[in-house]
Amino acid sequence: MEKFFAVVLSLILALPLAACGAKEPANDDTDLSEKTEIANPFISCDSMEKAAELAGFEMSIPAALPDWVTETEIQVIEGQMIEVILSDGENNMMRLRKAAGSDDISGDYSEYADTADITVGERTVTLKGNEGKYNTAVWNDGDYAFAVYSAEGLAQDALSSMIAEIK
Repeated sequence: MEKFFAVVLSLILALPLAACGAKEPANDDTDLSEKTEIANPFISCDSMEKAAELAGFEMSIPAALPDWVTETEIQVIEGQMIEVILSDGENNMMRLRKAAGSDDISGDYSEYADTADITVGERTVTLKGNEGKYNTAVWNDGDYAFAVYSAEGLAQDALSSMIAEIK
């Protein structure tokens, strides 16, 4: 009789554990093979001339670049934006952008302690950064929006010199 109760008790204890086993997936109409990712809209270009052809407008790269710049990559969102990525091949990176319109095209959504509006030539430029170095500069000329983003940040004078040459 004791064996009988031991077996029954074991079965009673085992039933909840069996209920925790693998269940069949819920009937979900989503087919994982049909999920898609957003395609990268940027097209790599080997020259500013090709970028201008694809974008429908020109952009100039300033001669006054930081001395650490050793690599240049040119990209375009066809008919919309030109982006030039400058880097040292490792940690330092800077993006120069130009697009039709007047929106902030920097792509930088960080919070910064310092914000300043400065005048460079006839342009009013908004700078954002921390501790005397600015990571983002944005402005527009009425037809085009411009942005400079530097991961490490730049001094206002160096940034102003670059901005003056970007057209």
